[in-house]
Amino acid sequence: MVKILFTCPKLSTSGNFTSAMRIRAHLQAFGHHVDVCSIADSLLLSPSSLHSYSIIFTIHAYKSTGLLKVISEDTKLVLLFGGTDLNENMKCDEKRDSMKQVVDRCSQCVVFSQPLKELACSAWPDIADKVSTIHQGIRTCPSESFGFRDYLRTTYSYTAQSKILLLVAGIRPVKDPLFLLEEFANSELANTMSFVVIGPLADEDYRDKFFAGIQKLRQQNVIYAGEMSMEDVHTAIQQSDCLVNSSTSEGMCAAILEAFDLQTPVIARENAGNCYLVKHEVTGMLYKTAQEYVQCVKKLMNSHDLKLKLHLMRKIILCNHFHLKKKENCMANCLNSLSNRLILNYHFYNCSQSINFFTVLLQFNLILL
Repeated sequence: MVKILFTCPKLSTSGNFTSAMRIRAHLQAFGHHVDVCSIADSLLLSPSSLHSYSIIFTIHAYKSTGLLKVISEDTKLVLLFGGTDLNENMKCDEKRDSMKQVVDRCSQCVVFSQPLKELACSAWPDIADKVSTIHQGIRTCPSESFGFRDYLRTTYSYTAQSKILLLVAGIRPVKDPLFLLEEFANSELANTMSFVVIGPLADEDYRDKFFAGIQKLRQQNVIYAGEMSMEDVHTAIQQSDCLVNSSTSEGMCAAILEAFDLQTPVIARENAGNCYLVKHEVTGMLYKTAQEYVQCVKKLMNSHDLKLKLHLMRKIILCNHFHLKKKENCMANCLNSLSNRLILNYHFYNCSQSINFFTVLLQFNLILL
């Protein structure tokens, strides 16, 4: 049994927190002890508490720089790059230099997709040997007691006959939740559909601008439904007619994968992360402008054959690349094959063997995201 600390920027319904909890459950299933806390809270732990962990996993390179001041030299650090790290923070010299300090300190780095690995290795060629690409494994858990449409009807005067276009994202500029709203409100879509936004307020400076935009368009069936639990978000995705993504950049959008699993069509803004998951009119639909988005919605809602095609292809993609059960079986098989040769316990981490357990885990895809 290995004692592990998992840190992420915020303990909320963010994508990073969802990933942290998914990994925690997976590692605990193999007998390891895993604690999860925010990066800010980890900085308040005593040196003896931090030293009791053999491994610290952390999500988001730039926001993890403070950890370097408090962890001991013999504590293994594993970094999971956030999409914002490689798509946005790399554009700022100061942030890129801070991230390099974290990257240099890490024993291993993990990215969600090959394009993200290429970005990381392009910026820092010397880290190529310790960067691994591991796809996310998705497990959805819709609430059995929550009715999304009933909630909208009783709380926001939602019209029950209206179709729902759902955007799930933290409310911050990179997610650009206002990008589509005015075009939606001024189109005929607003006559028969509702545009619903779910997600935590993740940027105080953006808050007023966002609420002003929502208030302006509230009479045109635009609704901000606030922050919800993971189970309720999954129910909302399942009971919506389409999941929308409007981000200017993405790493690997968990909400898109969750929509795939919950059999909800996806219309996503064209960027590198979304294009890795969504192939236009194959697994979903892509758009560049708000006008293109409106046309995608019309085409999707009016074509049963297109919906069926997207559904079948999504199932294939999930099964081949992102199905959690398949990944768990792979992990079990790999552990069985290793068990005759390796003693996987706490002592193994502290012995002077030439085999590094982190490398073993990553080479055999044993850490699943």
